[in-house]
Amino acid sequence: MTEKSFPGELGILPLRNDIFFPNALLQLTVGRPRSVNLLKRLEAGEIQLGIVAQRDPREEDPGLDDLFRVGTRAKVISMMPTATDRYQLLVKGLERFELKSLSEKNGHLTGEVEQLETQGGESDRSRELAEDLRKRALEYVDLRQDLPSRAKGVLGGLSDPDRLADFIAAHLELDLERRQEVLEALDLTQRLEIVLALLEEACQELQITSKTTRNIESERSRHQREQFLRSKMKAIREELGEGEEDSDQIDALESRLLAKDPSEAVRKMAAREFRRLRSMPSSSAEYGVIRNYLEWLADMPWNQLSEDRLDLSQAEEILDRDHYGLEKPKKRLLQFLAVQQLKKELQGPILCLTGPPGVGKSSLAKAMAEAMGRNFARIALGGVRDEAEIRGHRRTYVGAFPGRIAKAMKQAGTMNPLILLDEVDKLSNDFRGDPASALLEVLDPEQNQEFADHYLDVPLDLSRVLFVATVNSTSPLAPALKDRLEILEVSSYTHQDKEHIAQGHLIPRQLSQHGLDSEDLELLEGTLARLIDHYTREAGVRQLDRELASLCREAAIARVNETGPLRVEPDHLNDLLGPRKFHSELPEPHALPGLALGLAWTQVGGEILHVEVTDMPGTGKLKLTGRLGDVMKESGEAALSYLRANAIKLGLTEDAQENLLEKRDLHIHFPAGATPKDGPSAGVAMYSAILSLLRSTPLPADLAMTGEISLRGRILPVGGIREKVLAAHRAGIPRVLLPRRNEKDLVEVPEAVRSQLTIHLVDALDEVTELIFAQAQPNSLDGETRSQSDSSKPSERIRT
Repeated sequence: MTEKSFPGELGILPLRNDIFFPNALLQLTVGRPRSVNLLKRLEAGEIQLGIVAQRDPREEDPGLDDLFRVGTRAKVISMMPTATDRYQLLVKGLERFELKSLSEKNGHLTGEVEQLETQGGESDRSRELAEDLRKRALEYVDLRQDLPSRAKGVLGGLSDPDRLADFIAAHLELDLERRQEVLEALDLTQRLEIVLALLEEACQELQITSKTTRNIESERSRHQREQFLRSKMKAIREELGEGEEDSDQIDALESRLLAKDPSEAVRKMAAREFRRLRSMPSSSAEYGVIRNYLEWLADMPWNQLSEDRLDLSQAEEILDRDHYGLEKPKKRLLQFLAVQQLKKELQGPILCLTGPPGVGKSSLAKAMAEAMGRNFARIALGGVRDEAEIRGHRRTYVGAFPGRIAKAMKQAGTMNPLILLDEVDKLSNDFRGDPASALLEVLDPEQNQEFADHYLDVPLDLSRVLFVATVNSTSPLAPALKDRLEILEVSSYTHQDKEHIAQGHLIPRQLSQHGLDSEDLELLEGTLARLIDHYTREAGVRQLDRELASLCREAAIARVNETGPLRVEPDHLNDLLGPRKFHSELPEPHALPGLALGLAWTQVGGEILHVEVTDMPGTGKLKLTGRLGDVMKESGEAALSYLRANAIKLGLTEDAQENLLEKRDLHIHFPAGATPKDGPSAGVAMYSAILSLLRSTPLPADLAMTGEISLRGRILPVGGIREKVLAAHRAGIPRVLLPRRNEKDLVEVPEAVRSQLTIHLVDALDEVTELIFAQAQPNSLDGETRSQSDSSKPSERIRT
C-alpha cells in the first residue's frame, strides 16, 4: 500500500488510552466491528486511515464529542488477522489533521478532516530548544534502565526539531491529556517548550524514584543480612538447647488476650498486629511499639464483669458505716440498685457530687463502689489541659499511651467499675485541646458504648460504667457537659454533724494512724465543741481532722514519756494548739452606725460578709471598695437610689425638693479586700448599713441578712440559702433575714440548726426597715411559720 496525497476524508479509527504521533510506529489490536469494516476497506485501497484518541476509553461506540479533534493520518505497514476475529495492525504516523465532522459510512466511521501544518519553522530559538531537549533526553535514557541502548543513537540522528519533539513525547510516560496537548501544539517553539518542561518533570521523578529504590534495596539488603544472622543464631540456640524465648512470649501474650474473649473488632486488630510482630526482628524500634500496644490490649478487661451486690440493706449499712448524713447521694445509689434488680441491663447513671471541699465527696464515691460490690478507680482531673489525657495519644507519637479513661478501666479490671472523675471543674484548656469537651463522649450514655481511645484504636464500651464526678461548683462547667450530669448536692456540715463525724470516724482513724489506743487520748466534756468553734471554720472537716492529728501527736509524746494518758479539757486547748484561731463574727453590742452583717456563698461554703459605710464632705458621690464585681456595685447604687427616692418616708428629710447627700460622699467597703466578691445578694445588707448611717442608729448585733433588692423596694430571692444559714449558725448569729420567696429552701437546712435560729422572711424593704429599727426584740413562734397580718409586725418570723 503506497502513501497518497492528503485527502479531505479519512476512515477514522478511535484509539484508547494512547496518543499517536507523526513519524511514530504503533502496533495495536483491532476488534470492534466498525473498526474491522474499516480495515477491510483499507486493505482494498478504498480509503486512507486517520487515528484519533478517545476521551473516555470505556466508550464502545464513540461519537464526535467522545473524540479529540486533532489526530494523525497513518500509513498501514502490516495487517494480520488472528484466530479470534481480530487484526494485528502496524502503522506509521504521517501528519496531523483536524477532525471537522464524523459520520458512519459503509459500516465504519468516516470523518471530514483538514491537514494541519507545523507553524513557525526553524529559528535560533527552536534550534536552541532542540539542543537542550536532546541533552535532557539523553539524561532521561540513562535514568530509564528499561530503555534499549540504541535509543541514544536514535536521538543523535534526529536533526529535525519537529520530529525530535514528537519522538520524545511519544516515548514519555505521560497521561492522555498531556500527550494530546503536545499533539495539538502546532507552533514549533511552543511544542519544544512543552516537551522540554515535561521531560524536566519526568527526569526529576526518575531521580527521586532512583534514590528511593537505592535506599529500599540497601534496607532490604540489611534486613536480609539480619535475617540470615538470626537464622544462624536460631540454629545455634537450638544446638545449645535454648528455647525460642521471644516466640513463646508472643504466643503467651496472644493466649492471654484471647482468654478475655474480646470483641470481633479487637480480635481483628490484634491478629493483624501479632502477624506484624512475628515477622519483625526484636531489635527493630517498631517491635517495641507493637509489643507495648498488644500488652495494653491484653491487659484491658474485655467482657470481664463483676457481679453487683443488690442487697439494699447491706449496701445501706456500708454507706452509713463510712459516712454520716449525705442522704441524697445515698438514696440515689439505693434507687439505682433497686432498679438494677428489676432490669439487669441498666446503663450506669452519670452522677455529679457538688459541694464545698472536705465534705467527703471523693470518699463517698469509694464507699458507693464498695456498697455495690464494684471495682473502683479514680481519675484526678485537676489541672488537666490536654485533650489526649482523656482520649489518648495516637500510636504515631513517640512514647504514646492510652488516655486516663482506658487506664482507669485497666486499673479497675472490669468493664463495669465505678470510676471517680475527681475535680472536673478544675479542668483547663490550651492549644492542645479542651479535655472537658473530650468528656462529652465519655459521659453520654448514647455515645459511650463505642468510646474511641486514639491509642487503642478499637471501640471501648463504657455504657456499664458508673461514673461519679465531683465538683466544688457547677458554674465553671460547660453547658453541654453539665447537661449530661445528674447533680447531687453535698452540703456543709453543721456543728452537731462535725461532732458526730469526729467521734465516729476522725478520732478513731487518727488514733490508729498514730499508733495509739483509745485510752491514750480522752477529750473531756466540752473540749470537742470548743475545738470546732475556736479552731475551725469550714464547710467540711479537713481542718478539724488536722487539729485532732495535732492532739494525737501530743498524746504520742505523753505515751513515749510515760506521762500519759492525755486528758484534754477545754481550757487546755490554748496550751496544746495555740491561741484560738476564730472569733465570733458578731459586732460589739454598741457598735457604730453604718455596720451590717451580710451572708455570702463561696465554693468552700457560706461566709459572713461585713458591710461598712461611712460618709464625708463631698458632692454626693458613691464609692464602693473591697474588690467588688459589677453586679455588687450595681446593688449598692440601687440601694442608694431607693433611699434618695423614699427619703421622706424613711424620715431622712422633710423637704421633697432636698437633694439627699448633696454635700456628702458615701463610701461602702467590704473588708477582706483581697477576696473577689460579686452577686446581688448583698443588696439588703448595703441598704441597711446606709440607712443605719443616715439615721445614726446602730443595727442589731445579732442579725445577719441576705437578699437582692429592686428599685421599687421588693426583696428578690437569692441562691445558696442552706450554706448561708449554716454560716450564720457557725458564727453564733441567732437571727437571719431572708427573702420570703426563699422559704422553700429552708427545708434543706437541718432541723438541729433551724431550732437554734430565728428566721425572718420579708418581701419588701419597708419590712426590713421596721425590723432592723424595732425597739423591742420580736417574739418567736414555736414550731410553725406564720404571716403577720398586723402592719406593725411586717416580717414573718420562724423559730423551730
